[in-house]
Amino acid sequence: MTKTKTAAATVGVSDLEKEFGLQGRVIRQVLRKAGLKAPKTGIEGFGPRARYEWTEGSKDLQQVRSILQEFVSSRGDAHRSGRTKRVEVE
Repeated sequence: MTKTKTAAATVGVSDLEKEFGLQGRVIRQVLRKAGLKAPKTGIEGFGPRARYEWTEGSKDLQQVRSILQEFVSSRGDAHRSGRTKRVEVE
């Protein structure tokens, strides 16, 4: 007996962690700073009301990926700049 997938493939934070090499916490922070919120699940009562999940191929997911790509590319060695003091030689 084979099972068929009726729901479209969803992409969550765990998938984005593997794709971009970032922690889930960082991904959620970057998205919140960009003004995005977790999409509503439609669950009433007990359970999460919103989850960071998107349908594969959706415009929202394309926007999320572009925001994360921009963050990763702009990051560079920025995490090291706070620890080391640069001195210019005259």
